[in-house]
Amino acid sequence: MSFVPDGEPLSLPVDMSDDVSLGVRRGRLRISQTSMASAIFDPVISDILALVNEQITMAGKDTVAAVLLVGGFGNSVYLGMRVRAVVGKIQVLQPANVWTAVAEGAAMIELARANMVPAKVNISSRIARHHYGTELTTAFDPARDDPSKK
Repeated sequence: MSFVPDGEPLSLPVDMSDDVSLGVRRGRLRISQTSMASAIFDPVISDILALVNEQITMAGKDTVAAVLLVGGFGNSVYLGMRVRAVVGKIQVLQPANVWTAVAEGAAMIELARANMVPAKVNISSRIARHHYGTELTTAFDPARDDPSKK
């Protein structure tokens, strides 16, 4: 099932008693995709868009060639559409293998390194010019940080 906010209402199985006021009947919740977008998808997508904009700003808009969406949610047509609307002329890529793209790339490199695959993997660069992610640790700053957490 592909989510588009202007599509037909969805009927989703739920484990709850019938409640007409909530749209639950015979163990199924009927919800419009517009309601689903505003209540479920849009708050998450707003956070994603803020993070994408922050990364583009930090890298410098002129240096960013593409935004790559991977993982389960990276396959969402709606997410891709919303990201494209925000990034303008920057290309947004959603590979066909979004669920496994990162793992497949890592496996291909390691298999080629171990000579277990007949096909050669051509790596043009091992160091990314830019990266994305979250900083997990920072240096202790006595002026800012709680001394008990040192």
